[in-house]
Amino acid sequence: MIHYFENLKIYLILMVVAVHAALAYQLGGKGWPIADPVNSSGFLPFLAWQATYFMGLFFLISGYFLPSSCKKGGPWSIFTKKLIRLGIPTLFTVFVLLPPTLYLTFYLNEKHDGFPSFWSFYGNGFLSKAYFTFGHTWFIVQLLLYSTIYIFLRPAIDRFFKSKLKITHKTIAYYTLFLFGTTWVVHLSYPQDTWRLYHLFEPYHLPQYISLFCLGIFAKENQWLDVLERRVGLAWLAIGILGVFYMGIHQWTGLLYDSPTFNVFWSSVMCSAWCVGLLTLFRDHVNQSSPIQEFLARNTYGVYLLHVSVVVFLHYILFPYDWNVWLKFSVVFLVGYVLSNVICGLLRMAPFVRKII
Repeated sequence: MIHYFENLKIYLILMVVAVHAALAYQLGGKGWPIADPVNSSGFLPFLAWQATYFMGLFFLISGYFLPSSCKKGGPWSIFTKKLIRLGIPTLFTVFVLLPPTLYLTFYLNEKHDGFPSFWSFYGNGFLSKAYFTFGHTWFIVQLLLYSTIYIFLRPAIDRFFKSKLKITHKTIAYYTLFLFGTTWVVHLSYPQDTWRLYHLFEPYHLPQYISLFCLGIFAKENQWLDVLERRVGLAWLAIGILGVFYMGIHQWTGLLYDSPTFNVFWSSVMCSAWCVGLLTLFRDHVNQSSPIQEFLARNTYGVYLLHVSVVVFLHYILFPYDWNVWLKFSVVFLVGYVLSNVICGLLRMAPFVRKII
């Protein structure tokens, strides 16, 4: 049964690399350190689609496996293990990997008078908070925060996570309405892609991330995913696919309805549809394993940590070349994913690294 979760994580990390590979080539895009002059608006449907669910599904999977990891040892022992596994990689990524990654883009973005040395950039820019960012480690920091709350409050809230509810069309619809309502309230003050605390929190998506993390715990404690009916999951997957087509048609023709409120509703429906749909699809049809799948699954955490530096480096290398935008994207995506796995595999040969990532 565990294989489908591992395969789903492989798929999700592929989508993470693809999204970050595309951001440099999205016309009018923001939030990425490199904006290539070779760009296209054609990436928007893909980016919008992934933004509706893929990191939320990571939180659901993390929540699903959290109760099992808390069975042995007291709260402080469990917390210490989580802190080592999540905290050390975060510190290494933020203070070792991200500064040279951002330094590469410093020149391209013309944020300089002359060209400072790396150490000048690091000390006077990054550490002085002018360019400081948690980058993509926001996910790990939030996961550590949510896990810590569960670890220390588990004795008091275990009963809360016991439920006789089943995953039906009705319960999925209720969750979708809950997600729509909470996200709509948040978006009034914090529209999508509004980040706070040095790229640590995006308030718009917090209702999704927190609720799916909790639903992952519910799913584990009540075996929801084991009894999720195939017809229910595939029906919602079909809704998700139709939602992708809707976004594509809207982007390419501009003919379909558009408003901030409707976009929040569409995102909520897509979140429910793709989370339920993919869990069903992988459980029933992608539940096998092979040596390469096992290798890629073991690397998902390490690839998440490493891939941004690798992808930005490839963006930097290809920046001067006037290639077709889709060719550039394909090279960065494929080479970035393979290279991140190779580096991760080499690092994991060291026993102390393997214990952490």
